[in-house]
Amino acid sequence: MSLLEVAAQARIVLIVGESGCGKTTWLTQQAALLRSAGQVVVGVLSPSRECDGRRCLQWVSTGELMCHQLNDLTDLAEQERAARRQLERQHMHGAMPNAPGVDCGCSTEAGSDTVVAGPFVFDAAKFAWARQDLVLNRDRPADWVLIDEVGPLELRRQAGLEPAVSECLGNRLLLPHTRFVIAVRPSLRELLMARYDISADECAVCVLGSGYELCLQPSTLERRVNESLDGGLLGA
Repeated sequence: MSLLEVAAQARIVLIVGESGCGKTTWLTQQAALLRSAGQVVVGVLSPSRECDGRRCLQWVSTGELMCHQLNDLTDLAEQERAARRQLERQHMHGAMPNAPGVDCGCSTEAGSDTVVAGPFVFDAAKFAWARQDLVLNRDRPADWVLIDEVGPLELRRQAGLEPAVSECLGNRLLLPHTRFVIAVRPSLRELLMARYDISADECAVCVLGSGYELCLQPSTLERRVNESLDGGLLGA
């Protein structure tokens, strides 16, 4: 299923997948296809630099790229797995992400020029630069806004690509022809929808599978219809 097919059903498309599953690669391909079809596409992508694997931020509108990861990690995959295991243990023990004494894996300091997220140290100025391609959407309405990705920094610390994400999505009623595509991890999907007041009937949720194939999950309305049909058949 293509992005255009999914977007025909909802203005907001959530691309759900774990870190490293290929969300950025897929979105980069989709942005190129949309531009080739004459669509105006803006937003932010988060590719890794080929030479050293450091994370970068990229304007969708121009392709301009800036590296915002300041530190080197000897074993990035193991660091990410350890951070996820920590959050899973906290969840199992009933700890709230923002409760006192609980490390959420991301932090910012007032007046600091860096942002710490788990094992990563990011340049705060590069985030400010990246946010401009989202803010521009207010003055230059686009056909598509791609946001890769909304994660713990945005949802738990209001940092990273915030406040531009909130402003962008908050203006969606004023931009009736703009479609939004947002990458998010499975564990953060519900928090994202609650934070930006996105209803289940307003968005299409797609899981990125092997071979970059999109799997569209049933909407709330479809599930209700199916449940009603199943109930009717069972009661007959």
